[in-house]
Amino acid sequence: MSAQLATERQWNSLAAKQKIKDSDLAKALALYGKADEEDPAAQVAALEKVEKCAEALKKENKKNKDAVDSLDKMLSEVDKVRKKAEAEAKKKKDDDDEDEGEDDAEIAEYKADLGKKLVTALNQVKSRAPGELAPGTEAGPQLKFAAYLVGRNAALLVAKKTGGAAKKLLIQISGGVSGGKHLKGECIFEKNAHTFVLEKLAPGLAKKFVRSLRDTTGKKYKVRVRTFDGSAELDDETDIDPDAAPEAGSPLPPSPPQMPAPPAQDADLAAAYRERLTAIMPALQRALKEQLGDTGKIRALMEFIREKAGAGNFTSALQALVALEKLLGATGTAQAVSPEPATSVTDSTAAMAVWQKARAAAIDQLRGLGAAIKAAKDPEADQALIVLEAIVKNLTETPATAQMVKELERYIETDDIVTEAELPNPFGPALSLRAPLLEALAPLKAGLEAKA
Repeated sequence: MSAQLATERQWNSLAAKQKIKDSDLAKALALYGKADEEDPAAQVAALEKVEKCAEALKKENKKNKDAVDSLDKMLSEVDKVRKKAEAEAKKKKDDDDEDEGEDDAEIAEYKADLGKKLVTALNQVKSRAPGELAPGTEAGPQLKFAAYLVGRNAALLVAKKTGGAAKKLLIQISGGVSGGKHLKGECIFEKNAHTFVLEKLAPGLAKKFVRSLRDTTGKKYKVRVRTFDGSAELDDETDIDPDAAPEAGSPLPPSPPQMPAPPAQDADLAAAYRERLTAIMPALQRALKEQLGDTGKIRALMEFIREKAGAGNFTSALQALVALEKLLGATGTAQAVSPEPATSVTDSTAAMAVWQKARAAAIDQLRGLGAAIKAAKDPEADQALIVLEAIVKNLTETPATAQMVKELERYIETDDIVTEAELPNPFGPALSLRAPLLEALAPLKAGLEAKA
């Protein structure tokens, strides 16, 4: 993004001072501000919209010298930024096309025998481990990996190139299910394990990869995942997959002492479960890796938690997590958790559930409008859909801190795109977003501020 190009807020302020009546340019600048920094093609499309709106506004205000000067400066900056983005978009497309051409042959081998090819690739990864290199020699190039995550499942390939052909095959392996998440990075052999190196980690990734490799090859591989900078890592021994059902034969302990159960439905407690599990993950991994405390009991309790969460019984899973927190506290890996009053868990969980219900209703409205616009074959449908999805992305599903809630509230109250989305439209009923969302957010805000 360009630091010189005015933001939506800066332009609104300038337009007010120079008495320029505008809404389209502000919206176009907002769209550019939300364009993915790693997607130069999206930036180019947004900049073209900015240029079109600025040119139109310049004609409308040709007698306003200050306005014309400001718009000329903006157009000059847009031209510079667009040329740079166009060059980056072309380079990215050329790179993708090159990758796609080079990986076609290798991916064809995967199609012929997926399991055999994956075993061969993993053997190559191990053989390319640097080890102790002779003086003056360098380690050979490492292989790449591509993965496609859908729910609790992962499809995984390891190859020299992982371009468009690899992505298509991964979707086929996943049964043609769309809407999953693509990941890519390097696969190396490190610390006696096949290590998948990528930008960001998520709990459960190592476990998902282990299951995928076992299901595809019939073998169990030792797996690690880590970030490129090494600041975070997970391995198949200490990683916990919150989406996974327990493996057959896993020992399950007796049910932990029962706390008063929250009155909300189990499905509404899913977000609270994931939040709490993520919070204890560092302590859990350390206890298992360093063999601190009764690791057998810790593992058994974690399997019990996974079983309950996998069955959708998040009430029992949350209760067991409290017991696990106490157990980890006794190992010294985390502060012991004192029993919370039942109302604190109930109130915060119920407030989060109220917000998530209102959010889901708002998303249904936004996507319903998007479907109507698309069905009408409106010439600006693609642009409208991007704007509607921008609202969805800004409605945080689980605002877990008072600061997150404050930022979310400010967005809902002040964003011009939300205002425009509620205006009457020719495609269906007017949307009702701001009032119900703010009303649903209020109890969560009050609860989190009281805890702060």
